[in-house]
Amino acid sequence: MNSSSVFPSYAGIVVRRSAKYLIVALIALSLLTTRGASAKERSFAYVVTTNSQFGVVDITTGAFHQIGADTPEPLVNLVWWKESLLSVSVSGNLSKVNPKTGEVTVIGATGLGFNVFELAEARGRLYLTDFDNNLYKVDPENGVATLLRATGIPAFPAAPFSSNADGTINLGDETLLGVDGRLFATFDAFTLDPASLAQKPDDCCDPAVYEINPSTGLAKVIAPHTSLNLGAAVFMNGRYFTFKWIATGFSAAGPEIKSQLLILDLETGRTEQLENAGGPIFVDAAAGGVTGAAPAHFEDGKGPFPHHPCFHTRESR
Repeated sequence: MNSSSVFPSYAGIVVRRSAKYLIVALIALSLLTTRGASAKERSFAYVVTTNSQFGVVDITTGAFHQIGADTPEPLVNLVWWKESLLSVSVSGNLSKVNPKTGEVTVIGATGLGFNVFELAEARGRLYLTDFDNNLYKVDPENGVATLLRATGIPAFPAAPFSSNADGTINLGDETLLGVDGRLFATFDAFTLDPASLAQKPDDCCDPAVYEINPSTGLAKVIAPHTSLNLGAAVFMNGRYFTFKWIATGFSAAGPEIKSQLLILDLETGRTEQLENAGGPIFVDAAAGGVTGAAPAHFEDGKGPFPHHPCFHTRESR
């Protein structure tokens, strides 16, 4: 319900009855508008995940629906490119994903192999980073990546998933996203204790928001932020949504992950949890960690699966 349209008429009734009740109503309204960020518009995003899945997430509730079979290997990031969804595989292949069926078609090898990190589009070009945070230009026709330069964003201090003498594991994360011709990145590196799941930022790589100049390849720090492990990001409805990975366990395959939805202010670095019904929003645990996201729009306005109970919009209920 839109409180701004209902409150004026309600307040008039209260004033006629008692000024005391009006004060109480104003306090209640203030509390409602300051308790975390809410998803005011029903928004959907296509996502790829650590569990080799492609599907749709309802940003309002965290509901996830897989589309098609598991992908041949995990994919990193999702980018709209000439009405197609592009992604890169963990082994370094530029691929096309059919949003209706989930079918993955390999376009070509980037040449980076398992050193590939993040993919984004800005100013009509495709860009890619590696684990040293070098910036590459990518040919969308054959997937070949051409080095532009080192961005200045810190490189990973240790090989991802390598272990230390104290038993901790070296991890890190990055998001890369083009917004209105600007290229933004978040990056951090940290250690994870498999027993306690405690995370400790690496001295070299505290969480920060960067802007990369697509023309020169150089990055500048915009602001620090406090949320370790942002696994993916998507810009929709004027807001920068991020998927924060939360470790829930540790197995032989590595950390067990679920994703929490946050909103990141690109100018200040401030993060705020997205809420529904007064609580934080988590993507369905079956999806694992979200590794890439892109806006999803549907012509009928009723969401991706109007007959699926998790994806009913307010209008179709």
